[in-house]
Amino acid sequence: MSKQSSGTMLKDLKRYSSIGNKAGILTFCERMLTGEYENISSQKTICAYTNGISLNFDCALLAFIHLGLLNKTDQQAQSTTLIYQEEKRDDIIQVICENCYKSLIKDGLIKINKISFDEEKNQYSLKKSAFSLDAAVFRNMLITLDAMTTSNGLFFIPKSYDGIFEKYIVEERKKISLLELQEQLERQNEIGEAGELFALKFEQERLKASGINHQARRISLVDVRAGYDIASFETCDSIHYDRFIEVKTYSGKQEFHWSKNEIEIARLRRDSYLLYIVDYSRINDPQYKPKIISNPYAMIVEQKLWKMNPESWVVTIED
Repeated sequence: MSKQSSGTMLKDLKRYSSIGNKAGILTFCERMLTGEYENISSQKTICAYTNGISLNFDCALLAFIHLGLLNKTDQQAQSTTLIYQEEKRDDIIQVICENCYKSLIKDGLIKINKISFDEEKNQYSLKKSAFSLDAAVFRNMLITLDAMTTSNGLFFIPKSYDGIFEKYIVEERKKISLLELQEQLERQNEIGEAGELFALKFEQERLKASGINHQARRISLVDVRAGYDIASFETCDSIHYDRFIEVKTYSGKQEFHWSKNEIEIARLRRDSYLLYIVDYSRINDPQYKPKIISNPYAMIVEQKLWKMNPESWVVTIED
C-alpha cells in the first residue's frame, strides 16, 4: 500500500469511531478472511442480516485493508495471510490486535512522548490526548477485543500485549531519534558555517589595510582537531599566525558548547586565543560586530566571569 493510499484510507476511517462489537468483528473475519476472493456486496448483505451482532461493514473493510489483512480488487476482497478458523479464534484476534498496535505507532496515530508507565498497575498508560483523531477506529477495536483497557480516563496496555507495544515503540523512537539528530546536526552545521564565514570576513576586513587580509584562513574545513577555527594575524607587523580564533555562533539563547580540546588549546595559547561570539540573527547586518573575548581561559575558567555548566560527566570506573 502506498503512503498516499494509506493516508487517504486513514482520512476515510476518520469518519468512523467504531467497527462494532466483538461478535460483529468476528463475523466480518469469518465472512471475509477466507483466503478466497469474496464479493463485498454479497458479504455485506449477509452480515447485515446476521442476528446478535453490531457491525459497520464499510468501516471494517477500510480498517482491515489498512492493516494489511485484506486486498481489495474492484468489487472483491481477499485475505492476505490471515485465514479465519473458529478453533483458532484467539490467535486470530491476537494477530489483528498486533496489527492495530503496529498501525497506531508506525502511522503516527499515537504521540509516543505521552506514554507513561503506571507503577501500581505495572502497565503502560496513555491519556486520550495521546491519540490522534484518526486513531479512534483502531483504539476502539483494541478495547472491544480486550487488547486495551480504560480506567479513570486513561488507556492501559495489558501485559499480554506490552511486548509487542514495546517493540514498535522502540523501532519508532529509533527512527524519530535519527531524523531529529540529522535535522539538528544539519541546522547546527548551517549556523556554525555561517558564523565562521562571517568571522573570516570580519578578520579580512580588519586586516585589509595591511595587505595580508587574504592570508587569514578558515582551517576548520580540514583540521577539526586544531581547537580553533580561523588562523589570523594580531597586527599588520605579524610575521607568523599569532591570532587563533574559535567561532561560537548562537541562535536564540546566548550560550555555546566549548569542548575539552578547545579549552585546552585556549589554556596553552592564552592571549593569542580568542573567542568570536556571533549572533546568527545579526550576521547580515553591515554594522554588526562579533563579541571578541581574548584569553577566554582566564576569563571563563580561572576568573569564572561567565557561568560554565557541564551537561554530562565522564565517570572513570576504578578497579
